[in-house]
Amino acid sequence: MKTNPEVRIPFSASCCLVCVHSEPKGKTLTCPAYPDGIPRRIDNRSYTHDRIEADQQGTLVFEPDPVFTP
Repeated sequence: MKTNPEVRIPFSASCCLVCVHSEPKGKTLTCPAYPDGIPRRIDNRSYTHDRIEADQQGTLVFEPDPVFTP
């Protein structure tokens, strides 16, 4: 799956940063569901990737990283 560079999110204020599945790739945040970069619609502070999306790969959804869980 190819992702347009315009929809990739910068490695900054993403709520995905606290997800156990997220992985930095240069200045882009990726995960197994979006290995080419997480779409901007998912990197939305009012959106939680808690259901499988039609354009993602696999079935992984948001899971808090225990490192960031109080």
